[in-house]
Amino acid sequence: MITAHIDRDPRRTPIRRRLTMPAAVAGAAAMMLAAAAAPAPAAQTRDAVAPDPVLVNPSFEEVAGDDGIPGWAPLAAARPGTSFQVTDAVAHDGAHSLALVDDSATYSVGVESAPFEVDPRRAYTAAAMMNVQRDDLGIYLRYYDADGNRLTNVSAWQPETDGSWVPVSVSATAPDAAATGTVVLYAATTGMGSGHVDTVSVAAGEIEPPRLSNPTPEEVVAQNPRISHLGTPVTSKITTNSVLGEEDGRAVTYGAYRGHADTDNPCTLVVADANTGEVIRALPLAGAEGNFEIRKATDGRVYIGTNHDYKLWRYDPATKQVTDLGHINPDSPGDGYPITMTAGPNGTMYIGAYPKGYLYLYDPADDSITNLGAVDPTQAYVRALAYDFDRDNLYVGVGGTRAQIYKLGPDGTKTALITEENAPGFLDETFVNTFTFTGDRLFARTVSSELIVLRPDDTVEYWKGQGREAFGYHVSARPDAPGKFIFGFGTNFWEYDSATATTRDLGIKTNTYLNDSRWIQLDDPEWPGYSMLAATQGGSVLMNPTTGRSELHTVDFANPVTVQKILTGPDSMYASGYMVGLTPFDSVTGEIGTTLQSGQYESSAVRDGKMLLGTYGNGRLMEYDPATGAAPRQIFDLKAEDQDRPFAMDYDEANDRVFMGTVPYYGTHQGAVTMYDFATSTKTVFTTEIVEEQSVISVLYHDGLLYVGTTLDGGLGAPPSTQTEAHFVVFDPDTGQKVHDFVPVAGDEGVTGLMVGPDGLIWGVSEDTVFKYDPAAEEIVYSEKLLRARYGSSTVWAFAYLKTGADGNVYGTNRSSLFRIDPDTMEYTLLVNGVGNYANVDANGDVLFAHGVHLYKYDVPDPVRCDHEITGTHDGPLTVTDGTTCVDDATVTGPVTVGAGAALVVAGSQLDGPLRSVGAASLTVTDTTVLGPVDVTGTTSSVTVIGNRLGGPVSVTDNATSEPPVLSSNTVAGPLACSGNVPAPTDDGTPNTVTGPRTGQCAGL
Repeated sequence: MITAHIDRDPRRTPIRRRLTMPAAVAGAAAMMLAAAAAPAPAAQTRDAVAPDPVLVNPSFEEVAGDDGIPGWAPLAAARPGTSFQVTDAVAHDGAHSLALVDDSATYSVGVESAPFEVDPRRAYTAAAMMNVQRDDLGIYLRYYDADGNRLTNVSAWQPETDGSWVPVSVSATAPDAAATGTVVLYAATTGMGSGHVDTVSVAAGEIEPPRLSNPTPEEVVAQNPRISHLGTPVTSKITTNSVLGEEDGRAVTYGAYRGHADTDNPCTLVVADANTGEVIRALPLAGAEGNFEIRKATDGRVYIGTNHDYKLWRYDPATKQVTDLGHINPDSPGDGYPITMTAGPNGTMYIGAYPKGYLYLYDPADDSITNLGAVDPTQAYVRALAYDFDRDNLYVGVGGTRAQIYKLGPDGTKTALITEENAPGFLDETFVNTFTFTGDRLFARTVSSELIVLRPDDTVEYWKGQGREAFGYHVSARPDAPGKFIFGFGTNFWEYDSATATTRDLGIKTNTYLNDSRWIQLDDPEWPGYSMLAATQGGSVLMNPTTGRSELHTVDFANPVTVQKILTGPDSMYASGYMVGLTPFDSVTGEIGTTLQSGQYESSAVRDGKMLLGTYGNGRLMEYDPATGAAPRQIFDLKAEDQDRPFAMDYDEANDRVFMGTVPYYGTHQGAVTMYDFATSTKTVFTTEIVEEQSVISVLYHDGLLYVGTTLDGGLGAPPSTQTEAHFVVFDPDTGQKVHDFVPVAGDEGVTGLMVGPDGLIWGVSEDTVFKYDPAAEEIVYSEKLLRARYGSSTVWAFAYLKTGADGNVYGTNRSSLFRIDPDTMEYTLLVNGVGNYANVDANGDVLFAHGVHLYKYDVPDPVRCDHEITGTHDGPLTVTDGTTCVDDATVTGPVTVGAGAALVVAGSQLDGPLRSVGAASLTVTDTTVLGPVDVTGTTSSVTVIGNRLGGPVSVTDNATSEPPVLSSNTVAGPLACSGNVPAPTDDGTPNTVTGPRTGQCAGL
């Protein structure tokens, strides 16, 4: 099949690659093997092409004189042990080159080109040929504003070349304020480089779209006409806890439901009827994402600590208004991330925070928030708080790497209550999660859901430490049975008896975690004695321990939540949500299914018609059958292996085994690859066999080997890793041995996006560098800084995602953009700037990506299926009567005619006669010379005429196409006339050069 590529500007690159066309063309007639389900949007806007900047003396053929090297200036005055000069000792072209010599471990040496003008937001590539004898030489591309202030300084480096000349290049986009650019040739202070540089050039690329910041869907779609908004697929009921209250004579629950801060659905305080679950009012907390704690003060007012805005909010049941009380830590908001709260005396509220383990006190008397400092400076979290009002003691549960319970006395004393002697194994837990002080007992739950009970005299009354036995945030003392307490575990209520220090299952149903309660007496024989009205994570429950009866009420409220990943299922595509939710969606029709209200799913694979789901936390592998819709079942977890977040997964169908890469648990660094064999139901966990003190965030199984990408970032709360750079590992899972271990880019922190590329090589991303590994040669054969963003300083696990689209190009996201890479030329095109997460492709080869709660689709041009192919010379007339005829790099000596229902695609060719198309399905002509008139009439699907030399009159009339005909950057030796076209033609921002009159719909083209 001929190769060409028409979804690009033909003025920049000759069209000789995969032949593609807009999706609407592919769906126009039965001649296409794969029809598009819906008309595609208009082709991508093409910017006017700027000339390449002209460098003075780029090959150093103008010999240096008294004024130095023409066109180049030294970066600094002469320094000991360094030199540069034009030499004729060796050259890549011509007779001269630049010699750079750095024999100093203290100083550097370099030269900078004369400035050249640049267009803001246009991408430029600086390139040179280098012959490096020792260490490294670098090439920099710099941008300056109109006042001469340097804006950016990006570089690429070339190590020793064994006497040969090799090309080195660096690309970067000129910032909005840029006016000029320069090229710098350089030997750094950290090395002692020596070598020659020649044949320097600068090439101008496309103008990139402006960077978006918290955009609306309309703004995202406006960046590229091939993008459509698919909606907000994941709608979840996410509350951490809730509390009881009373308004207007009826019992109510207060719960804060997670949303998205940058939408009309932020975290929302919901007031609901505790006896029915009916929503009474919903109050958005503008700018808030979610919350970990909601608590009621002694004065009846309700407080909510929210993230990621780090604020405290107050709801007053009397006024039914919510008040933003501001940042918990105004001086350093990030240090006031609220995790837990508890009521203190006189309406005060204690707040426990992350990441420095600070304790805060809010006083309503003056609306002040006081930072009381870190209770345990070695722990990042205060995860649990409770107040003993009888003794004025505050209990504080800390964690991160080691759980501990502290008691803060009214005299300021601080006592650590847990020892290895009174609670063996407790200190091995990383967190103590929840507290309730009731009935003179402190009830606490560890991160492993183990229960511990302490008396006011600090003795431990109950501790087994043998596994999960308690859920929820609350324990309730029975008023009718002193010394007995109600808590939740699984789907039932349980009872703790302090007299015997035992627990038992009451067999009474509840609806998720118990959060708050009150005991009431109803004048109803079906509810004798005391009944407990409880606020739960799912709504509310009325429970009677005498009869064993319970009534469950669900609060029917949900918000769109952040898309966590875009996953491929056996029946459709899926979006997972943060922190809960899995939603099927149809990327063609836009239909969105019902959200499964479970799990935070980070990765997936398809096996035997079911989804394998990598699930946070404890590194769980789940299996979900969409056909039944039943809750996912757990296959295994990695709690014992200290693994937590399964960001990577791939399935080996031939051997029926799955590979899962994980980020370790809180406070730790050692990630893992887990192999699970379904035939034997066994898991094998590889840790240091892969990498030491790093997380595994990308895995790819291919031809018997496993390819692994790592990151320096470990679990939250972990100190910095002792490792300094991320790895790309080739691993043999059958032997359990590493085959190769590479550092793709020295100093980079993460390797992501592993995939088998369209060229058969293994592609990956090391921060802003795209690299390729050749399995046959067993080496990295390509590495270039193509991307426009790097990791940054915060914790990063999910970064770049690469996928091959329907047109054979590689598409990707890197947490800030959607981009395309031509695998033949490695030309990078930024499609959307500032938006782009979790790229995946659907069954049609279109690219899906997310931003916040929103899901988007980029319509990839479908590959053309050529029924007839013409290359070389075709003598005489060419008549196209059916199917699709592809003319590539050809010469046609006679007239060309396209009949009704047929399609013609011409790329990089010459037509010596006229071109006439009447009633065609589609016509595409790019990078071609047509010596005669062009007449295009009655086309039914698409017309694309770009970058051609057209020798005669051009007439485009009465075409009724699914998208505007594109007539762009053509040179027309004669008139250009357009009329009766629906929609009207467009030049996509790049006018044509026309020697004759432009009339009708083409008057402005």
